[in-house]
Amino acid sequence: MTVGEKIEKVSDSVETQRRPWFLKLARRYVRRQLGSHFDGVFVRGLAEIKAFCATNPVIVAANHTCWWDAFLVVLLDEALGSESYCLMDRENLDRLPFFGWIGALALDRENPKKCLRDLRASARLLDEPRRVLWIFPQGEQRPFHLRPLNLQSGVAFVAQQSGVGVVPLSISYLYAHSPRARILACFGAPLPSEPIGLWRPFLRRLEERLVAGLEMNDGFLLAQKPDYQLLLASKRDSTDTTQGARLLSRWIGRTKEE
Repeated sequence: MTVGEKIEKVSDSVETQRRPWFLKLARRYVRRQLGSHFDGVFVRGLAEIKAFCATNPVIVAANHTCWWDAFLVVLLDEALGSESYCLMDRENLDRLPFFGWIGALALDRENPKKCLRDLRASARLLDEPRRVLWIFPQGEQRPFHLRPLNLQSGVAFVAQQSGVGVVPLSISYLYAHSPRARILACFGAPLPSEPIGLWRPFLRRLEERLVAGLEMNDGFLLAQKPDYQLLLASKRDSTDTTQGARLLSRWIGRTKEE
């Protein structure tokens, strides 16, 4: 077994396939892909959550909109300077094992007993500051404008098992003055974990904060200027959306003259 293939032991009883050398490569790839496909990544609340992570383990609960969410997690993990793990459906992880190399943890959603086992294992990772567990509690990809969000109880279970606060993360993909969407990510204030048996109020408050963040993202697009920072700029200047139209008009004009 080489150094690169070594399984990383991150607590007394939990082992992962996380490989730091592969994570470095993945971060460069993610930045290139997001910069090429989107009109920038804008984040709100990053400094506050980074300070919170410096002294606490954290659960980040995000709405799940599309395939690009995983790329965004890698980018935000780098910005937070954290040691991140993310729950991922076991079937998908078996099909795409390289996600395990950047910190994905298998969640067997088909078998309730195994699902609880996987959730307890992920909770045990949260035993020191700067460790972050990313969870998409909707359990499936859903358009970010649909309500209710249909949050599942797994995030409340992990919070109860670990005693760790939950940070809401609202993710939107919105179009402004560019043919490419902007990614907007809004961190909310941490929610304390609830005593066992009170997970319904917890999920209700979590959904309220996620929806509030999504509305904040809309406000950014409507130029209401909430406090966002540009985390990743577009690799191409996409502010001029008329260039293609002008070239097409010239070509049509020449065709008519001929």
